[in-house]
Amino acid sequence: MRRTLGLVLLLSCARNPEAVYGDGRLYLLLDMDSRFASDRLLFVRVEAEGYEAKTIKIFDYSKFTPEQLATLPVDVEGALDWAKLQGRPYDMMGMPIKGGSEVTVTVQQGEFDVNSVTFKMDGDTQIRVFVKDPELPGPKHLQVERSVLHVGF
Repeated sequence: MRRTLGLVLLLSCARNPEAVYGDGRLYLLLDMDSRFASDRLLFVRVEAEGYEAKTIKIFDYSKFTPEQLATLPVDVEGALDWAKLQGRPYDMMGMPIKGGSEVTVTVQQGEFDVNSVTFKMDGDTQIRVFVKDPELPGPKHLQVERSVLHVGF
């Protein structure tokens, strides 16, 4: 009886060394006003193991006239519209990413404000970009926060 109980306890404590990860989509949640971004422009780069890297430009078109757009010191061609993305999840890759793939998301505004997060894909994941304490005076540094999305039953 003791041997059986000991064997059951030993087997219940043993773990599979290979973790099981779920496939999932990678969402961006832009949770900040464009006034905190240099030139009202953000770059988001996604590098996922086994997938082609993707760079997404996000620009606040609503703050500029067509004439002003032509004179900007940055290239905004092909950029997604900030107003359409703000506060809504955006599927950054447009397809599921295989579970266990190493993913790095890098967010950049201006030349020096760069923030990134690296993780193993495990189900639908959201990357939230925000400014901590936006009411404080001075330059604002972007924050990047990862969370795994759970579907309710």
